Amino acid sequence: MQVGFTGTRRGMTQAQLRVFAFVALDYRTAELFVHGDCVGADVQAHDVMKGIGLRVRARPCTIEKMRAFCDADEVMEPKYPLERNRDIVMDVDLLFATPGGPEHGRSGTWATVRYARAAGKKIMIVWPDGQVTEEG
Repeated sequence: MQVGFTGTRRGMTQAQLRVFAFVALDYRTAELFVHGDCVGADVQAHDVMKGIGLRVRARPCTIEKMRAFCDADEVMEPKYPLERNRDIVMDVDLLFATPGGPEHGRSGTWATVRYARAAGKKIMIVWPDGQVTEEG
């Protein structure tokens, strides 16, 4: 199984981070963890997954100021944000999402979730209050 991640540049809330780290333990045998190498939540998720021993692929975007330059095992060529988000979805069987709030437009996190839905991927949303919703 390959696991992906999308989250906000503001980072996860304490509740999201706590729940994500706990749920991530169930996926410690995954083959690969994929994220967008963006500042904020991607860095937090990267640290959790590297900490439990997963191999990590970073899929950075072309907007240099948003890059986190995480110490990933594999770093792909930067792409435009929405194209990069689609690549993350296509790489994985399960997408973790840690949005900043309810679904809305003009959000890379929600655009990635919508693409995962359309692709029929399993999605696990960890809400700001720590509640979890599963789809797919």
